[in-house]
Amino acid sequence: MRTAGKSFLLALAIGATAWASTQVYAGYCVPSGLSGLFTSLVTMDSSPCRAIFMLISHTHTLYAGMMTAVLVGVIAAATECLQSWGAPEDVCKCPDLKTKTT
Repeated sequence: MRTAGKSFLLALAIGATAWASTQVYAGYCVPSGLSGLFTSLVTMDSSPCRAIFMLISHTHTLYAGMMTAVLVGVIAAATECLQSWGAPEDVCKCPDLKTKTT
């Protein structure tokens, strides 16, 4: 897999993990409404909720890394495209990202 694809995949994985863990935490550990207020008094300090909160904390600190991965992916894709340009008639054609070139 090329550098651009790996970087985009990494960014997507970090973002998806942060989003999913936040959704689970909001739904299970701190539900909305008045009943959620009383439920969260018990569930917020439970082991599963603490683990989910730690996961949220770590993935959110990786957001800078995620943005760096996206930036590296864009630069790598542009570099790979520029390196593949050959004759002047190929100037507007980027390589097919599904095929592997050596």
